[in-house]
Amino acid sequence: MSENGHEPPSQHRHEWELLTRMKGCHSWKSVYNCKSCTARLMTFGEHSGKYDPEFPFAKEGCARCAALAEGAEPRYELSVIER
Repeated sequence: MSENGHEPPSQHRHEWELLTRMKGCHSWKSVYNCKSCTARLMTFGEHSGKYDPEFPFAKEGCARCAALAEGAEPRYELSVIER
């Protein structure tokens, strides 16, 4: 056990709990905390115009919404921060 009272990250399986979710016109970001250590998981993703041409938050005048609706590849990012 480390000096902060938590197991080292390599000795347990993370159990993620949603902290917050933010939605935009063409994307979302979610932040999760591990229940048993100080790790944080962050995800970012964009709606796919290819599979959902009228995705729910598409905004008229948003260049990225238009690009996704025309078939642009949606971005997705995932990062884990061991604190």
